[in-house]
Amino acid sequence: MTMRGAFRLFMVVGEAALMAGAGIFALILITVRLLPPTPSAPTGVQTIAAMFAVFLPSGLATWWVFRQLQPHFPRREARAVAIAFVVFAPVSFAIANLLYAIPGSIAGPLLSKSRLGFLSALLVGIAIMTALLASLGCALALWITRRIERAEQHNLPKPSSSEF
Repeated sequence: MTMRGAFRLFMVVGEAALMAGAGIFALILITVRLLPPTPSAPTGVQTIAAMFAVFLPSGLATWWVFRQLQPHFPRREARAVAIAFVVFAPVSFAIANLLYAIPGSIAGPLLSKSRLGFLSALLVGIAIMTALLASLGCALALWITRRIERAEQHNLPKPSSSEF
């Protein structure tokens, strides 16, 4: 992969991870605001709303990744990256949310007077971690797809002159 292709892959996946993360945050906040909290286990409506809040932004971002990479990569590679994104984006988002203390501990002393600044720094830190983790997964999927294509090209039968 050329440097230009690697940079394009990172930028597209990073933007999509940012869009998916913002969409997940927004839909979760809307869901929490609209549905009343329950002291016991979540209700069926709350579970469905949470699943919708995670899968809708991830699905839209996956479609966007595929459309953005299609002019620059072969269709098979763009599809493999999009599939890897839909798998790795929610996982990397969950990991980034578990590790939110890292950017929070850095931003806390620096932005202790501004709650909005602290929240925005925290969200940006989560988005950057999500983008990096999702990009690694997508790059791995692209690498595997290219290796499979090379292996398939070596298995093609050689044309012989006696067939003509």
